[in-house]
Amino acid sequence: MIKHSENTEPSNSTKPVLCNGLRVGNYLKYKNTNDLAIVELIHKKHFDCRDEFGMFTPNGNYVPIRLDEEWLAKLGYDLISENHYGVLGHLIWKIEDRFYCDKNGMQLKYVHQLQNLYFALTGSELTVA
Repeated sequence: MIKHSENTEPSNSTKPVLCNGLRVGNYLKYKNTNDLAIVELIHKKHFDCRDEFGMFTPNGNYVPIRLDEEWLAKLGYDLISENHYGVLGHLIWKIEDRFYCDKNGMQLKYVHQLQNLYFALTGSELTVA
């Protein structure tokens, strides 16, 4: 299980939104690999990613993770009925390989978008189980 570094969390109660809609704690992957990266705040205006072993990778070496059924399961979503997934009252549905939020019909393409939406709606983080 991947854990967030204690010393890089912002001191306020909301996590800052960084460029490209990324927030501290979002999951990405390193280019050309399946290795998981976590967005971390390094300095007040700079962010980077750290892998599960604590190693940093320079900016630009990571890409968004495509949202799929495997990632929904990793984030705790269960298959409720055909093409409907849910966790703690939050529903996602799938239509022709696309995922949508139950609240506003917003299309979700990437794991970090789901993480951000879930946090905005609940105030809690989705984490890899």
